[in-house]
Amino acid sequence: MTHINRLPFGCAHPGLINSQDSLDSASSDSASSISSMDTSIRSGLQDRLGLYQIFLRLYENHRGLLDEILGLESSGTRSFGRITTPYIQGMVIGDQISIVTNLLHGRTQATTQPQNTWLIGRDSCQVSIALPDRRLSRCHASVQYVEEQGFYLTDLGSSNGSLVNGELIQGATLLKDGDRIRLGSLIFTFFLCQSTHCFQPVNFSNSNSSAIADICVPLKSLAQVQTEVELLEDIDATPSQENSSETNFLEDTCRFNHKQDLSKGQCHDIC
Repeated sequence: MTHINRLPFGCAHPGLINSQDSLDSASSDSASSISSMDTSIRSGLQDRLGLYQIFLRLYENHRGLLDEILGLESSGTRSFGRITTPYIQGMVIGDQISIVTNLLHGRTQATTQPQNTWLIGRDSCQVSIALPDRRLSRCHASVQYVEEQGFYLTDLGSSNGSLVNGELIQGATLLKDGDRIRLGSLIFTFFLCQSTHCFQPVNFSNSNSSAIADICVPLKSLAQVQTEVELLEDIDATPSQENSSETNFLEDTCRFNHKQDLSKGQCHDIC
C-alpha cells in the first residue's frame, strides 16, 4: 500500500515555492532588461534628434556647408576636386563701380550696370544675375551701390526672404566685407574692395630676385620673329651637299647666325 505524504492545510510544497521564486526572479530580470532597453532606445532617439537639429540649423543657415559635407560623404575614397566658393564682390575703383561674381554660368565675371543696381532672381528677362534656384523668387533681391556709402542688399518682397549672417533683413541693409548672404537655397559671401595699392618695382639686382629675373625674359617683337622665320625658310630652301647630319646641323646654325648678323648690320667671320 502506497503512503502519500500530505502537507498541512495552507502549506505549499517546497518545490512549488522554489519554482515561484524562480518565476519572480525571471520576471524581475526581464522587467529590468526591458527598462534598460527602453533607456537605451530613448538615449539613441535623443542622440538622433540632436543630430537632426544640428543638420536643420546647417540647412537653414549654412546650406552651402551642408552640401559640401554631404558631397564629401558621398564621394567615399574619391580624390578631392576643385571646390568653388560662391561669392559677389563689390568693386569701387575710382569712378568705376562694378560687381565681380562667379554665380553667372560658373565663371568669374566683372559686371557693370548703368544705375549701379544689380537684380538677383530666377527670371533672366527681369534680373541681372539670374540663377536656376526654385526657392528664389523671379525678382528676389537687389544689390545697389550708393555713392560714398557702399553696397546695399534689399529684399524685393520675395517668398522665402533674404538673410544676412543668418538674420532676416527688412528693407535695405548695408553690406560689409565678409557678410554671408542667403537667397533661397543659395548661400554666398560678399566681399568689398574700395581701394587699390601700387607696389614698388621689383629690384632684379637683388640676389633674392635672381630667380624672378630669370623668368622675366624680354619677349621678342613680332618683326624679330618674322625675320627669324624667313631666315629659317631660306635655309631650308638652300640646297646642301650630302654630308652627315651633324655637319648639316652645324652649317645650318652658322648660316642662320650669319644671316641674322647681316640683318642687324653686323658681320662676323664665324664659319
